[in-house]
Amino acid sequence: MSISTGAPEQLTPEQKMISKLPHEVGVPDKRNWTLALATAYVKRDFERSCTITSMAKWLHRLVDRLCGSMESSFQKLIESKIIN
Repeated sequence: MSISTGAPEQLTPEQKMISKLPHEVGVPDKRNWTLALATAYVKRDFERSCTITSMAKWLHRLVDRLCGSMESSFQKLIESKIIN
């Protein structure tokens, strides 16, 4: 039985993608993401074409955004004295 935090899920389907391994999203025989593999996956499942360079930039921005969100969440927890 899982316990709900009550908070709504904030990740988009694209953000969820980076939390899974390639074989978990139907890419057989692959255990790690590469830019080429991520580009092929997005083309296959989202019907969007992009270059490997644009995929690298998109993933960089996505990771920056996720890390920024985590940092601000930790800062709020520290300020509310939930964590020391």
